[in-house]
Amino acid sequence: MAREQRIQLGREQGIQESKVEMARKMLGVVDEDTISQITGSSLEEVRRLR
Repeated sequence: MAREQRIQLGREQGIQESKVEMARKMLGVVDEDTISQITGSSLEEVRRLR
């Protein structure tokens, strides 16, 4: 894997981790549909965080 590809993969993983962290913080405060819309995660992904 080329260096640039590894860097891009790392960025994508960081973005995904940020989305999960944000969704976890919103659980119990905001409904699942809104969390899904804000984070771009599917409803199924949001529900798995519970």
